[in-house]
Amino acid sequence: MANEEHLRLLKQGTVTWNAWRADSPHLWPDLREANLVGMGLHGADLRTTNLRGADLIGVDLCEADFRGANLRGAHLSGADLREANLIGVILIEADLNRADLGRAHLSASNLSRANLVEADLSRANLIGADLREADLRGTNLRGANLIGADLSRANLAGTDLSRAVLWGAKGLSREQMDQTFTNGRTVLPMPS
Repeated sequence: MANEEHLRLLKQGTVTWNAWRADSPHLWPDLREANLVGMGLHGADLRTTNLRGADLIGVDLCEADFRGANLRGAHLSGADLREANLIGVILIEADLNRADLGRAHLSASNLSRANLVEADLSRANLIGADLREADLRGTNLRGANLIGADLSRANLAGTDLSRAVLWGAKGLSREQMDQTFTNGRTVLPMPS
């Protein structure tokens, strides 16, 4: 359960929250299983925050900083995460169905078994991301950087990989690629 004081501070808005974070950089906020639906958290400093199982459906999280955060099993369906900093974040089994992650920074993030059905990851940075067993059906990965990403057993049916860079991507089978949309500007992994 979320720390009530941390939840109260966050509900006062991004300005108050970010000021508190600046004054208390050593704290690891606990917002586990918090219901944050309807909040505007544009640009929020959520570094090292425990958001495991939190309900963030449809929340504005544009340009938010999540570095070091735990979002395992979080509900982010329809959330706006454009240009958010999610480098190294734990998103295992998170629900990102129809979330907008355009130009988000997700390098080295763990998205294994995440639901990314129909999400927008256009031009996202997914260098070294763990996407094992992720559900990426119908996802927009146009222009995304997937260098070194692990796509083992990921469901890529109907995924748009036009102009995506897949050099060194791991676990990508011919069967998976046959289910995607690519174009002549898609940079495919080197044959092994």
